[in-house]
Amino acid sequence: MFRSKGKAGGGSSKSKSKGGRGKGIKKYRALETPSDHIVKLREALFLKDGKTDKDVTAPLQPFLKFEKGETKLSYKFVCGADFKKNKDLTKFAFETAKANLKAKYESTGYGWDDFERKSEMCDQCARFIFVFDKSDTKFEKPLGFVQFNITLQGSLIGKMTGLPCVLINDIHIMPSIRRKGVATSLLKLLSVVAVRERMSYVMIKSIKGCKEMDSLVSKKLKNFSLDDGAYITLESDEFDEHADAFVVYSRCIDKSVLKAKAEKENVQALAQKLAMQLKTKEGGK
Repeated sequence: MFRSKGKAGGGSSKSKSKGGRGKGIKKYRALETPSDHIVKLREALFLKDGKTDKDVTAPLQPFLKFEKGETKLSYKFVCGADFKKNKDLTKFAFETAKANLKAKYESTGYGWDDFERKSEMCDQCARFIFVFDKSDTKFEKPLGFVQFNITLQGSLIGKMTGLPCVLINDIHIMPSIRRKGVATSLLKLLSVVAVRERMSYVMIKSIKGCKEMDSLVSKKLKNFSLDDGAYITLESDEFDEHADAFVVYSRCIDKSVLKAKAEKENVQALAQKLAMQLKTKEGGK
């Protein structure tokens, strides 16, 4: 669940240094992973036996369909182990991701590697929701998919740090069902999954320059914001190339975190107000 991803789009096998990087940007503080975070992840990933992969969509049957006009679709959860075994799904997912992303990855200078992408997709910790026409009862011809992980925020930089989150790595919709709200529906479904599994954040990772994702987040999704600190680590520039190539949007769904953040912002606002009052008073002497 904490795999440091490679060239395909998450972690790094290379490093580079840039002077002055990270100025004015929030940095995550490396902390030992609290036991309750690990418990939450285990409960979201496995059934009570601790071995069998858990279908996090099983209790959410009303959300596993999409109907709009003549478009009638069904969603199917697939865990990493089952995905790897299904050659048709692996071929579809890889070829779709390559067709949609290779040029974008190369345009950032980050590059594309077939082996790394396949390895990332076939990792046992990967999770998928595939889209099918509702009439396709045998689930043979997918029309799209979303790939995600249930992990910690720090998994972006290969660290067991941060809070539990649903990290969305990829979303691909076939042209025949685009612009109908399917992508929005899938992301809202994963937000429901995150709430139900007691995660603290929903995070979306996207290659820079992906206008489709930028538009989706800004126009269709609520309470997501650009997370400038997602790839920044203390005393390390190992992931600079990721910060150059990717953006991360995040949404906090943890009431305790939101409350603490609001209280901190109130204190900061009060401090600024007092400072301005003192400055005005001193200027009037």
